Amino acid sequence: PLFEHLYVGGNIKVMNGNVGYATINVTDEDADIDDLLDDFDKNVETSTDLGVDVGVLYDMKDTFLKSRFGLTIRNINQPSFSQPQAAKDAGFTDLTLDPQARAGAAFYPLDWIVIAADIDLTNNLTELPGFKSRLAGAGAEINLINKPWLNFAIRGGVLKNIAEGSGLAYTGGLGLNLMHFRLDVGAAVSSDRVKVEDGDEFPSAARAAINMSVMF
Repeated sequence: PLFEHLYVGGNIKVMNGNVGYATINVTDEDADIDDLLDDFDKNVETSTDLGVDVGVLYDMKDTFLKSRFGLTIRNINQPSFSQPQAAKDAGFTDLTLDPQARAGAAFYPLDWIVIAADIDLTNNLTELPGFKSRLAGAGAEINLINKPWLNFAIRGGVLKNIAEGSGLAYTGGLGLNLMHFRLDVGAAVSSDRVKVEDGDEFPSAARAAINMSVMF
């Protein structure tokens, strides 16, 4: 009975990596960002590798606990991508993706409401040397049309990079399930602000994503 609610799955993905390299002397008054981008485009190496993900889900949604608990580990095999020759000459080795682990929980107080939270269990390196990412987030989803063949969901929440002590980011999204078709749209904007030369302030970071899939 202990394993009755336990599910284990995996994913194998083909990953295509484009790694570019360019340098610029920031103290050079004649330095031009356009020249930097041109050098970057000229020094790009493309390579392909396989990535392996695994996941575990303990599903008690249909019990009195009305909850689910999950764990995912991405890139468990540490796929790597080749650097362009200019980067190798400068001492850079191949770009390797370290495994990333994330755990989460969801609570279903009603059939059409989900309250969830998740957190990275690993400090994940980013494209910026020395800058780490470890995200923790929480939010809720309201399903306005909760039918097996049709569903429209509204989502909102908060997100924070606890590895670098950044401010909160506010998240929102929409989801549409129509028969076997699924569409998800999400966005996040940071509460931290930066000031540009004319004095106007803008969010320091923002991101958006669209995902479309067909489920069988």
